[in-house]
Amino acid sequence: MGHRMGTDRAPAGLFRRLAALLYDILLVIAVLFIAALPLPLVEEPVRALWWARTLEQLYLLTAWFLFFGWFWTHGGQTVGMKAWRMKLQCMNGDKPTWRDALIRFAVSCGAFWLLLALFGLELVSGKIAFVLAGVLFSFAFFWVLIDRKGRAWHDYLSRTQLVMAHPSNH
Repeated sequence: MGHRMGTDRAPAGLFRRLAALLYDILLVIAVLFIAALPLPLVEEPVRALWWARTLEQLYLLTAWFLFFGWFWTHGGQTVGMKAWRMKLQCMNGDKPTWRDALIRFAVSCGAFWLLLALFGLELVSGKIAFVLAGVLFSFAFFWVLIDRKGRAWHDYLSRTQLVMAHPSNH
């Protein structure tokens, strides 16, 4: 089994990850805003039904996933990752598949899912849900400071890694 090119790149640090995430969050907000434009066309009595709200949330969640998934599977770089000279690749150096992207997305957004579930089910107040989600999100990302290979939880569970890109990749 040969050594694949690109598996020896330095892992991306926490600051770069968070800076790229900030860039990408701004773009995701814009994408979700555009994706939500047709939603008010659905009659209000229908939009008030639980199943319609669920479908609406799944639609926006899909748009959110497709944003990241497309970038990760087509070149391994979101706009933020490109700006901060990072690239996503599988642990063996291959480009991520849609399956890898889905696992990474689900795990990296785990704090958001927790926030939605706890608050949506009214199990806790919005403040408590926000704090719990923030703690989980922070712990998952700050794991790069503990892991000897510089991986966050979503890197580890999706068998991907965020590495420094070659200068020619930006």
